[in-house]
Amino acid sequence: GLRLAAASDRAVHLYALSNGKRLTSFYVDGDSIIRSFSISPDGQHIAVASLDGTISIRSLQKHQSFTTVSAGSGFSRSYIRWSPSSKSLLIANSNTIKIWSNKSKKVTLEVPFSGLPEDVSFIGELPHLIATQNQILRFNVKLAIANRKMDLFSTIIQLPQDGNRSVELASN
Repeated sequence: GLRLAAASDRAVHLYALSNGKRLTSFYVDGDSIIRSFSISPDGQHIAVASLDGTISIRSLQKHQSFTTVSAGSGFSRSYIRWSPSSKSLLIANSNTIKIWSNKSKKVTLEVPFSGLPEDVSFIGELPHLIATQNQILRFNVKLAIANRKMDLFSTIIQLPQDGNRSVELASN
């Protein structure tokens, strides 16, 4: 059935939506505090980002952590999101964007970034649009994969300073 996840400072709790019963809890290691979390669309994994700059990726079925990814510095303002098919995880902070592969269990792409990510929209498996505090950026991930360092991001919309920080693509 449907599950609901809720986070406290040191744990993410998973509940059965039908009866509100707690199914399990995932605790962060050490003294760190949870910044954000994201459950994969297929319901198999959860990524838990901590203020210490680590992301713990866990199996929801086996209730264990199977890898930890370093998000790097500047992680207190961060964003994580699974791709629609759960094959990759986008990890963004104020100076880096990383893509972690669920297949290889490794970071497969890392590019410099300047801004505070607020939301990300995917086209297929690739991140396409990134919303920051005041603009929507197009991320040319194909150039990044080809290891080209120029023109990876282009501003497509300058946002008014009204608190609007979400981006979603819709087809006609």
